[in-house]
Amino acid sequence: TFSQQIILLKDIFFPFRLGFTVATYPWWTILVSSIICLSTMTGLIWFHQTTDYEVLWAPDNTNALQNKLWIEKNYPKDSRLEYIILEAPNVLTKENIIYLFKIDQKLRNVVSSTYNKTYADLCYRTPQKCVSQSILQIWANKESIPDEDIIMGLDSNTIFKDVTKAWNEG
Repeated sequence: TFSQQIILLKDIFFPFRLGFTVATYPWWTILVSSIICLSTMTGLIWFHQTTDYEVLWAPDNTNALQNKLWIEKNYPKDSRLEYIILEAPNVLTKENIIYLFKIDQKLRNVVSSTYNKTYADLCYRTPQKCVSQSILQIWANKESIPDEDIIMGLDSNTIFKDVTKAWNEG
C-alpha cells in the first residue's frame, strides 16, 4: 500500500540512527552541514547571470551569435542612422536631385552650437571618409562628397543612365 511505501522510503532515507546521531551531536551536525553548504557554494564564484536574449536563446558559437558580436563591435550602440526621404512623382529629375543636393550641403555644413562639432566630426567613418547612403553618392568624389559641378550638369537621361548603372552594379 501507499503508506507502507512511505514508511519504507522514510526508513531508507531517514533511518533512526541518523536522527539519533543528530540529536546526540547537534553542534557537529551544524558544523558538518555548514561545511558541506559552504563547499558547494564555491561554485557561485563562476556564476554569471545574463539578460541578453540572443545569448540565452542561441547556442554558443552559432553564426547568429558571432554576427551579433561583430555588429556590436563595429556599430556602437550610441550611433544613430538618420534618413531623409524625398517624395515626388519622379524623384529622378534634375530639379529633385539638385534639391536633394542642397539639403545634403546644408547638413554637411551644420555646426553644433553646444559642442562646436561639424558633420565631419560626428559622422560614421570608414578610415578616410564619412559613410553616406544616398543617391547622390553616384556622383560623389573620392571623399564621398557629391560633386556640385557634376550634379548641376545633369539632365534626366544622364540621371536615369547613372542610376540604372549603379543599380546593376549592386
